[in-house]
Amino acid sequence: RQQDRLVGCGGAVAQALIDNEGLPAGRVEVIYNGVDLAALSSPAAGAGESIRREFSLSSEDFVVLQVARLHELKDHQTALRAIDRARTSCPQIRLVIVGDGEKRTEIERTIRERRLEQHVRLAGTRSDIASLLAAADVCLLSSISEGIPLTIIEAMAARLPVVATAVGGIPEMIEHGVTGYLARAGDEDSLANHLLQLHRNPLLREKMGQTSERKAQQQFSLDGMIQQYREVYREMLGEQPRRLRLPAVGTTSGSGTSNCSHAERATAADLSGACQ
Repeated sequence: RQQDRLVGCGGAVAQALIDNEGLPAGRVEVIYNGVDLAALSSPAAGAGESIRREFSLSSEDFVVLQVARLHELKDHQTALRAIDRARTSCPQIRLVIVGDGEKRTEIERTIRERRLEQHVRLAGTRSDIASLLAAADVCLLSSISEGIPLTIIEAMAARLPVVATAVGGIPEMIEHGVTGYLARAGDEDSLANHLLQLHRNPLLREKMGQTSERKAQQQFSLDGMIQQYREVYREMLGEQPRRLRLPAVGTTSGSGTSNCSHAERATAADLSGACQ
């Protein structure tokens, strides 16, 4: 509470700092995570096809990508149940899970118990996210708590529709029925139905993906994030006024205070002592 400014990486995060931590609203700023959009929107030629070959995925497969550490907050069990339900209507659905963590053994057991070996690939930790996104048709996130997930920004930049749970800051990112679909946390039926709807309608996938990319460019660019931090510094040094603008969000669950990027945490720490 001694800092001059605290940065929340989304409206839900900033509001949680105000409501739960008792911080004055005037000292909390909203600056969204930013990513290098160009690197994600223009992957190397043939990158997607190469990933599909690596994981034995055909051109006819409907590839759902989930990028998240294997942790209970990411609720991979709900994602697996959704794929189990969807495969009856869409036998070619394939879930590629990127990430590693403490829940890997449990996830592997569920895959065996539900006989999902043909439908789920565990990719482990990867650095070639742009290539993985190029191989996918849809991005999925089944978390029970989030901030402003970078994985969703990356998917939007790669022109992918997103199916996700409406927790934390995710409703600030995904406009239901426009850039993707939202479901309640733990609702595998809704997640499965949304995935099937996107599978049945390639034109809808394309339209949502294009809209997602435009929103990413407007709201989540790396340059935009840097510029906003510069504005905060200038305001603190008395060069220009700046007012807090909390985005309007729907009903969400979870404080979502854990998902700001490392760069944002470092800069927020710098800001905390800038004008003491």
